[in-house]
Amino acid sequence: MKKISRILNFTKIQYFIEGFKNYAEFKGRVNRSEYWLFILYWVICYFLLVAIENSMGLNKIDFSNYSFSKYIPLLQYSKKVGVLTLIYRPVTFLPSLSIFIRRLHDRNISGWWSLTLITPLGLLLLIPLIRRGNENVNKYGSPSIENAISTNPL
Repeated sequence: MKKISRILNFTKIQYFIEGFKNYAEFKGRVNRSEYWLFILYWVICYFLLVAIENSMGLNKIDFSNYSFSKYIPLLQYSKKVGVLTLIYRPVTFLPSLSIFIRRLHDRNISGWWSLTLITPLGLLLLIPLIRRGNENVNKYGSPSIENAISTNPL
């Protein structure tokens, strides 16, 4: 059990797991490392699903006949997708949105700005996602424990 705990601490996958545990928590704050490690593991899981489905021949759903297929990045790679890939995106939407909004809160930005993600202006939100969060208490709460420890080690 101790070995598993070390592996989890080393890989930081607990941030991905915590993102799913707090899938409906839109209040509070998440620091940079928690957010970006969640995104990293989200992408790794997504590509693993696609690779597994492609290697096992489970990608049976064909979208090439639909006009919207040229706007979906995955369909540029493969015209057929599997059920697991189709299910993964909606299942992970709410945890991803939740952690995104809490990351904006860390920068003292309202979560309503996440609505800009459906427009090209959503790319501007990369700037606050990359920058360090506020080290002080803001209107969304106090900084996460890890952020407080890294900025003030005493």
